[in-house]
Amino acid sequence: GYVIDYIPMPFSLIDLHFNLADVEIALGALGVLIYIPEIIREAFLVAQDKIKVHYALVEGFTGIAVYTNEIARRMTKFDDLDGCSWTNKNLKNLFDFPVKLSRFNTKFAYNFGVDSLSKRVAKLLRKLFIPKSLSYNFFTGDYESDVFIFFGNRAPAQPIKGKIITVIHDIMAAILPNGNGDGEEWADIFSQNVKDAVKISDKIITVSEYSKQDIIKFTDVAPDKIEIVYSAAETERFNPKNISNSELERVRNKYNLPEKYILYVGDCRPRKNVESLVKAYSLLHENLREKYKLVITNPSDSVKSVIHEKNLDNSAYFVNKFPEEDKPALFQMADLFAWLSFYEGFGTPVLEAMASGVPVVSSNRTSMPEVCGNAAVMINPDNVQEIADAIEKVLTDENLRADLIAKGYENIKRFSWEKSAQKLHDVILEVAG
Repeated sequence: GYVIDYIPMPFSLIDLHFNLADVEIALGALGVLIYIPEIIREAFLVAQDKIKVHYALVEGFTGIAVYTNEIARRMTKFDDLDGCSWTNKNLKNLFDFPVKLSRFNTKFAYNFGVDSLSKRVAKLLRKLFIPKSLSYNFFTGDYESDVFIFFGNRAPAQPIKGKIITVIHDIMAAILPNGNGDGEEWADIFSQNVKDAVKISDKIITVSEYSKQDIIKFTDVAPDKIEIVYSAAETERFNPKNISNSELERVRNKYNLPEKYILYVGDCRPRKNVESLVKAYSLLHENLREKYKLVITNPSDSVKSVIHEKNLDNSAYFVNKFPEEDKPALFQMADLFAWLSFYEGFGTPVLEAMASGVPVVSSNRTSMPEVCGNAAVMINPDNVQEIADAIEKVLTDENLRADLIAKGYENIKRFSWEKSAQKLHDVILEVAG
């Protein structure tokens, strides 16, 4: 037979999917003896051992999008994973890390809600022109990944060739249909998406023990199919040591902020319970309201209405959409952070406040006791007087303030994006087998 000392390989070893031993056996049967240098053999085995992972990114600036991006960008550090973050062509400029672009818009691979005309049209087009057998792999062009991870509470309706991990952050939309103002119709669609994702996924990820128990009750899924990968905050970015006085003044002047204030950061959807914060603030002693103003981000019409009803127009300050770069200073200058939500799957802003050295008054509902630990004053979000009493105590009791700030710094050590990325890495290895 013929002896071949070396076969040049101009292609990427990572793209190979056959086994070297199989090649040797096959060529040997044809009378060809093949010798592959050990250095190439070792490189091939390293490439072959890597698990190829597809991270389906989420658009926007919501908590879900932040979670997705912070974890996806950190998954590149693992040598045993060959992962790529994927998005649609029209969204590529939303990300500050390398992404791959799907060859077709993947929105057509999902079931759609009916809360907008564009979604109704997309739903009709999918029904008319997209066969049920057409795979998600076809839309993206990714036929190589071993594991597909979907971060946005649902998995594609089209079939997927590969293992599936779906991140379900919470099931608030199913439990509180009007919590985000979406209504019963969207709640039904969301509920079905969650149940479908649980059914087809090899593993479900969620962000808190509370959410895990909610998902189990709602879908009757086996507990061992769900893993918790916590959300986190970029604590160093919010650390007062890393924010200059000039930066504080820049942000104060930009938004015309008062010298001292109680802060709420987030949107003002119904479940956020911001109206109760306004009502509680109105109950504070006049001297306190004179000293501490109320700063609310992204106020809704209903919140503005309550402020007007309570004659607080001169005490409330509004900060509409603001860039992430301004958020640390916004927190740093606050004297108290109020988080009175009726429902949260996690609640990252409380960690951002604690990292900023700001004491927290928090709702005692859903995941909040789990996230806050002993580092916040916990209140019943339905009891406006209780909220007012807690705010007054934190603003006036220096010992309590110091204690909450110290405990806040300790509490945030339980959460980090690095720890969460490591946990997801371990789940990927388990799923890949």
